[in-house]
Amino acid sequence: MKIELKNIPGSQGEEYGFDYLCIDDVIDEKSAVHMGDLTIGSKDSVTKLSILSVQELRKYFTGLSFKIDQNITEWGIELNLKLSYYADEGEYSTKMKERAIYPAEAVINIEVDVRKWNKTYSLENLITLYKVISDKYDNLIFHPDSNMLNDGDLGSFIFTVDDHMKLGEVIKLAQTNYIKVSEEVLELLPQSQLSELLVTLFEFPEEIKTACKQYLIYFGQFLADIGINANTSIKDEANKVLFTIIPEDGTEALDKIKDALEIYINAPANPNIDSQITASSDIAVLQWSANVSHLRGQVMLAQAAIQMKDATIETLQ
Repeated sequence: MKIELKNIPGSQGEEYGFDYLCIDDVIDEKSAVHMGDLTIGSKDSVTKLSILSVQELRKYFTGLSFKIDQNITEWGIELNLKLSYYADEGEYSTKMKERAIYPAEAVINIEVDVRKWNKTYSLENLITLYKVISDKYDNLIFHPDSNMLNDGDLGSFIFTVDDHMKLGEVIKLAQTNYIKVSEEVLELLPQSQLSELLVTLFEFPEEIKTACKQYLIYFGQFLADIGINANTSIKDEANKVLFTIIPEDGTEALDKIKDALEIYINAPANPNIDSQITASSDIAVLQWSANVSHLRGQVMLAQAAIQMKDATIETLQ
């Protein structure tokens, strides 16, 4: 098997500074090799490389990552095989001979989109169970992702692999480890789920965050005023705001809620909304108008405060 790294003129690789994997003169345009780390998007390339051992792969790459198949959970997983570590404490070494070789480490990343989470059990419960169950097994560690809202990963399983293992064997071991832990975890979780649930993630400037959260809180009353009963909740997560809406009338109401939320969120920035609101004498519409005006006022105060602060800094300088 002949393995090379190729650059394609005019490609994204040339634009962003990465090469493509080439096996036996066939270029995998779904791959990317950057600073020794290979990301594979083609199952065909994974199959071809699966006959090589960890030791053989180490001649070409410092790491490999690709999605692997499993049928135990609805969320996906990615295998990240770390082949080498560098002697300069994580900084990329320009001299490949300086890298320090340790036992290869396999990392199974659990890819859960927390913004679309719609289960009756919480992410915290899921993480706790993954940690407790994995602790029962030797050579298997679970690390929660402390920044899962940004990274999109729930956490990772980590285990070491022998240099003589072929990549295909590593993949099978990863699948076995993930499946055996997940089966136990799922048995301990509630079997029912809430498909009729809407989760939206917001990131507000700190100066107006409180005002924006207050505006979101009123959305529950806004829904009630238009005849939709729903429960709402707001939670701060990693400097972001997680807004959850659970309709009491099921999936049919969910589509109406999505439309209503879009109108509600865009209203403060819509210059035409004022004439539409003031034309109504409905008490609910007038209440909404007051909330829109309050939010706008808070934004203006925040902008004025920033301008005053900037002016003060310029004066002091």
